Amino acid sequence: MAFSGVVYPRETLIDLVENQFRSVAQRRHRQTMGAAWTAMALSLLISLTSSLLTVYCLLSTNGIKATGFQPVRFSVMYYNLPSHF
Repeated sequence: MAFSGVVYPRETLIDLVENQFRSVAQRRHRQTMGAAWTAMALSLLISLTSSLLTVYCLLSTNGIKATGFQPVRFSVMYYNLPSHF
């Protein structure tokens, strides 16, 4: 006996087929991981840029004229700490 009716797929099945058989949780996880990797790459880029600009400014001979940045001078402060530290 052959089936002779019409099959109406549910919207969830259509959604699953349209999204390469990935569930909603899998798609959300993929988006979250993409955002996390993008944030890590951006933070690495910002930190490397900051470090390279600092080194470049400290090594430049003309200081503010050559790079547009003023080299940072650090001073060391000594405190009278008790001897047990």
